[in-house]
Amino acid sequence: MLAANWEVASAAIEAGADDAMVTPVNSAELLFRARKVVSQSKIVRVDDLAIDLNARRVRRGNHIIALSPVEFRLLACLAKHIGEAVSFNQILDDVWGSKPDRGGTFEQVKSALKRLRRKLAPDPNHPQFLITVRGFGYRLRSQAQWDEHLR
Repeated sequence: MLAANWEVASAAIEAGADDAMVTPVNSAELLFRARKVVSQSKIVRVDDLAIDLNARRVRRGNHIIALSPVEFRLLACLAKHIGEAVSFNQILDDVWGSKPDRGGTFEQVKSALKRLRRKLAPDPNHPQFLITVRGFGYRLRSQAQWDEHLR
């Protein structure tokens, strides 16, 4: 945020801005600070789906998609490994914080993934983003995989 004075800059930071500078600004410092903010951003994108890991928010186009905490943790787990197959055991550990023998079940994973598909895909019967890796787990399709899928 570029602000006219320190009071406005301070208010912007308190309101949630990642950074603020008072004008006039040094262009080199502005570029440095902008790069820092961008490098700290944790937004995963596939087509019009945007998963903001820091803000814990998911958008499809201009619409925010409401997810339960478990659904978001599951999607975040897959987003952190975008394009890769993530095993059921890894999902259980990341999302439920347990190994299968100490809690969490494969049915919980399948149920949460089914709910996510209903919320994310126009046609949940033909998954676009969340792909089953039979006998192993799931994958969030990367942008390259998405582009390949559309050909």
